[in-house]
Amino acid sequence: MKNTLLNLFAIILIASSICFSACTETVEAPTATNVLVIHSYHEGWDWNSDIEAGIIEGLYRQGYESGIDYEIETFYMDTKVTYTTTEQIEERAALALDLIEELNPDIVFVNDDNALKYVAVEYAATHPESALPFVFCGINVDPSVYGPIDSLEHPGGTITGTLERFPYAEAFALAKRLSPDAENIVLLADSSTSSTAVIDNFNTTYLNVVNNSPLEVLGPIQLGTFDEWKAAVAEYQTQADFIGIITYHQLRDENGDVVPAQDVVNWTVNNSDLPEVGFITFHAEDG
Repeated sequence: MKNTLLNLFAIILIASSICFSACTETVEAPTATNVLVIHSYHEGWDWNSDIEAGIIEGLYRQGYESGIDYEIETFYMDTKVTYTTTEQIEERAALALDLIEELNPDIVFVNDDNALKYVAVEYAATHPESALPFVFCGINVDPSVYGPIDSLEHPGGTITGTLERFPYAEAFALAKRLSPDAENIVLLADSSTSSTAVIDNFNTTYLNVVNNSPLEVLGPIQLGTFDEWKAAVAEYQTQADFIGIITYHQLRDENGDVVPAQDVVNWTVNNSDLPEVGFITFHAEDG
């Protein structure tokens, strides 16, 4: 599993470097190019840190060194924990768009779906004359649903990037090797829009395509609250052989506040007799 996840991160890293090269190969880059990174989520989350490290490494592989060939600025929209309503997300996006106008960057990296939809797509739609390139990563939806992106094969315009897709087949195969007698796995997720996109992709690219899955899949089941999550974990103790954890970062408590991700993972590990299967590095990093 570790090698699979590292390989996935390497794909993101290398693809980011390729996209940067593709976006700039026809333009002579000036000294001290301005690079802006806009994260959909909050500062301090390992996912964001890993992505940004990958961007810097990818640029370095292409001959661009931070502090010498370019200056990097970072903006966190914080739309997973603090600013979660549509109105709040749009307000954060407005700040990011203002920052683009202020910094006049030469390239913008947008991490995760909200930054793509509310910043990159919005900017391209309202600035059709601009040649500012955007490179996305961590995207769960099909980005060709947005007008400025023609297709996955030939995106056109000024927006390109890499998709986030979980390695279900590899994870299920590994789980089956570790527990040959296991027959099924229940997939649990929160009810956020990004989780819905992940599940839609799972249904279309795995569940409805793979005829000989090593494990029968129960669900995926989306849950809105931490109490619902706890109840589902308890219920499937006698119905499943594995718990597959897709997403858990927007489960709400009784007051409607987002429960810290580490609390969800730690509770699950300590209150389940079943082994858990995660799909991304930060699933392990959270506990």
